Amino acid sequence: MGTPAETSAQLADEASFEEQERASRRRRHVRQLGVCVAVLLIATGGIAWATNGFTRSAGGVLGSLGPQCPPTVALNGSGSTFIAPLMRTWVQTYSGAASTRERGCLVVLPTYNASGSETGLGQLNSGGTEFVATEEPLNSTVEAGFPQPTLTLPLAASAVAVTYDVPGIATGLNLTGAVLAGIFLGTITLWNDSAIAAANTGVTLPAGAPITVIHEANGSSTNYVFTGFLSASNATWASTVGQGSSVKWPAGISANGDAGAASLLETTSGSIAYLGLSTAITDHLTCAKVENPSGHFVAPSASSVFAAATAYTKTLPLGNQSWQNVSLLDQPGNTSYPITTFTYAIVYTDLGVAYHGSLKLNVAQWLAAFLYWMSVAGQSYVTPLGYAPFSQTVTSANQQIVELLRFDGVPALGDIDYDGD
Repeated sequence: MGTPAETSAQLADEASFEEQERASRRRRHVRQLGVCVAVLLIATGGIAWATNGFTRSAGGVLGSLGPQCPPTVALNGSGSTFIAPLMRTWVQTYSGAASTRERGCLVVLPTYNASGSETGLGQLNSGGTEFVATEEPLNSTVEAGFPQPTLTLPLAASAVAVTYDVPGIATGLNLTGAVLAGIFLGTITLWNDSAIAAANTGVTLPAGAPITVIHEANGSSTNYVFTGFLSASNATWASTVGQGSSVKWPAGISANGDAGAASLLETTSGSIAYLGLSTAITDHLTCAKVENPSGHFVAPSASSVFAAATAYTKTLPLGNQSWQNVSLLDQPGNTSYPITTFTYAIVYTDLGVAYHGSLKLNVAQWLAAFLYWMSVAGQSYVTPLGYAPFSQTVTSANQQIVELLRFDGVPALGDIDYDGD
């Protein structure tokens, strides 16, 4: 049981998260009403009342075939499998809400290809996508390989969950960083190993049951976050394997991204894996509690991610500066989940210059509006999937970063009618 000071701090953290979540629910409720209207109008394709912003006005012939509708603007994103469940919600909600604003016309259609961060960055480099999501900030070598300068923008904060399938242990398994490093190094191979038993007093562990290690294939930025945590927890891991999206794995079998890891875990008894909390939630997987720097075993959740993210008090870089030194791992606080991370969007600073005129001005404007919406208004949709809504500090930083986006030297944000407000 914590001291009175610790208890008061914990209650304050929980209250702060609850206030943030209540505000998010109110914003989400208003927007969902608009989305329902948009879906109805597009489906009927007839004459109906449309919601134009927050004012009801008479609409004409609606839907993509209506003569008043402009051509649909396609926005292409790719990269991280970690954020894929949230991206699916965002792209559907944003296009629906924008349609509502535009009298039912499908004016913008974002898509997201969960190709993996390394693949997504390659697509951005070759001009095959407009933005990439990744949990690994660009280092100077990767940045230098792009034809034009880029911006880095935080999109979301969530947890890398440690999930397992152990017969007889449905919930509550405690794991330390040192134990996880031993498991993924291949030095802890049985579920009733004394190191696991020491953190799980009173739990009956299956005698002699082997541990099957599942890791994500190289090129996944989920690897970057998890191996960073293992490096901080274990000197042997740090010196022999290290941190990276691509490493030489000492043990285990490879899975294709978060979805592949979840699928393999569900069909392999005695297995352990790591993946985005949103995938763990949607697939109903069992998550371990992981020891944080305060010595508390904490389960991954929106509130424990929020505690970790708000415990990071260093000044955030500008969008055109390096984010390599920003890490939400092992943040202080009794309720902070230790394997917490930002997911970032990587986008070219000047979209007109980067794409040599092949990307039109209206696409750049809608891209800027969509990035702004995801990182500000879109935060009202994150909590059910295990993401934590941004603090005002991150929101303010994002507003400044999006304002740096250019199209042939002119600010890209500002001329689009719908930005989510």
